Amino acid sequence: MPPVPRRALGLLSFGSLAIAAGPSAAAQIPTDLTFSVDFQGPLIGTVGDSVGNLINEADILIRRGGPFDPESPQIALIGQFLSQYQACSNNLPGVSCGVEINALSYGRDARIRPDGTYEFSVYLSVDEWAVGRPVPPGTISPTIFTEALNSEAAADVFAKRFIGPGPFGINPGQAIGVADGDGAASGPNLQPFIGLGLTEPIPPSPQAVDAGDNVDAFDLGPPTDPLNTALFFSLQGSFPLCQEPGVTLANSADLQPILAGGPAARAADVLVIRPGGVVERYATARELGLDLLVDGSDDIDALVVVENGTPGYQPPGAMYDWTGPDPSDVIFFSVRCGSDVVGRFDSNFNLPITQGDVLVTLAGQTRPNIFVAAEALGLETVMRGGLANDELDGMDMVDLDEEPFADCNMNGQEDTYDIDDGTSLDTDLSGIPDECEEPGDVFCGCDVSPRPCATSSNASSGCVNGFGLAPQLVGGGTSSVSTDALMMIGSSLPANEFALIIMGDMFMSSPLGSGRLCIGAPQRRLAVSAINGSGDLTFGPGILGLAAGLPFPPSPPVMVPGTTWGFQAWYRDSSGPCGAASPGGLSNITNGVRVTLTP
Repeated sequence: MPPVPRRALGLLSFGSLAIAAGPSAAAQIPTDLTFSVDFQGPLIGTVGDSVGNLINEADILIRRGGPFDPESPQIALIGQFLSQYQACSNNLPGVSCGVEINALSYGRDARIRPDGTYEFSVYLSVDEWAVGRPVPPGTISPTIFTEALNSEAAADVFAKRFIGPGPFGINPGQAIGVADGDGAASGPNLQPFIGLGLTEPIPPSPQAVDAGDNVDAFDLGPPTDPLNTALFFSLQGSFPLCQEPGVTLANSADLQPILAGGPAARAADVLVIRPGGVVERYATARELGLDLLVDGSDDIDALVVVENGTPGYQPPGAMYDWTGPDPSDVIFFSVRCGSDVVGRFDSNFNLPITQGDVLVTLAGQTRPNIFVAAEALGLETVMRGGLANDELDGMDMVDLDEEPFADCNMNGQEDTYDIDDGTSLDTDLSGIPDECEEPGDVFCGCDVSPRPCATSSNASSGCVNGFGLAPQLVGGGTSSVSTDALMMIGSSLPANEFALIIMGDMFMSSPLGSGRLCIGAPQRRLAVSAINGSGDLTFGPGILGLAAGLPFPPSPPVMVPGTTWGFQAWYRDSSGPCGAASPGGLSNITNGVRVTLTP
């Protein structure tokens, strides 16, 4: 099956939702994370679309707005395929009504392979009681531990890379934040990351109304169209909340009838809605090694489905049967606390199963296998020596055939991975790799006194020229030496003329023609660039390679990461206000752009 495209450039759209992609940070706007929230948070009961539908725990949502200033989420798929939906359409926070989707998948998740160099990521969410495995002091990448310290882990999505064949045991690991509840850094030394428009924090509290929102289920990939594709999901059972004994949960599963009669849904069943809009049972609890004690004794809490295209569920007969020439289906899942299977020994490592483990069950087995242990995801487990029993609340799996959630430099890796690995710098702790941000800062505008010939302008542009315009130069592309994609972009210049691009690593301010020279000696004359009929100029990419290869006196500039260079555009201004007698004669020059190079 070919990979599903994950990102559209230029105009990013989901059904009726469209986001115009602008420069710089707009490249960070994710287009492909859909999610639901549980019944306890403040998002429940708020308006979720243009026709006034109110959000409840059955609705599949999508983020809106800028990366770090998100708006409230919008409904991408209304949960009206559930029988109780209309009865719960005006639900209030803290009221469990019987329509809670607590696990979802579009059936297009990564078909995990046993190759030695195969790389994939487990994306996960947790509830407000998760504490995470401790991280070293000085950590800047957000983790479950650092977010939980500020009661902000529950509204976030994290990711953990794995390489090579599984299963993956209890060797400790750390998942790194890729999507944040509100898009703000949770501590003074931590990066922000892309916001979902949710309310944070959500302090752990044994009550039915939470101060913040909890991501309860999610999937990466375009939201399903129930007329053409399938949505796989699981419903909440009537289990007590382990840390909130006073909260009563409606049994969403028992309230949902199934196609062609038979018993109602169970909380450990995987259900599916296919084209036509009727809920069917895709895999039973027993096929997954659950509900062995009694029907309804287990509850699936997170879900990954890889569908082979043949109707019905064909379970794998052995590990990685789903990768063969006649592949099986495969379901990875976790269970919520209070499930009967928690504490029982798995069929793979012979370890006690916890609510943080990723499980998979083979055909004929009566107990699930641990495929990824909770500890490998950065979760704590008391029954295996930790300080808490963290719960895996939502899950997806993505490999390198699919685009990550946020990959502004298009290298196939999450931006947070790049920053954490040190392959990308984030010197301003913005959460965006430096090479993705608009490079450079504007300096030495015409607001400096004394101004040449009493001309005027402002801090972000050059001095007014003989055409009455104040030309501006800004940086474009990236500051990365490895990509050499830096550009200089000019505007309000004399149409159909030429400009000389100069550069240097010393900075000053002195009169030059009718403007101000910002770059001190030695100035390097880089190239002559044409100005178009609209007075615009674009020079680059390839600036850094060009500079390094020209015979500049006294020596070619060394374009290496960490060095800072200034650029200006010098042009003819035959009717400039300073006239021919000024230093530089009948010429003018833009403001300066100062760029610190990154790897």
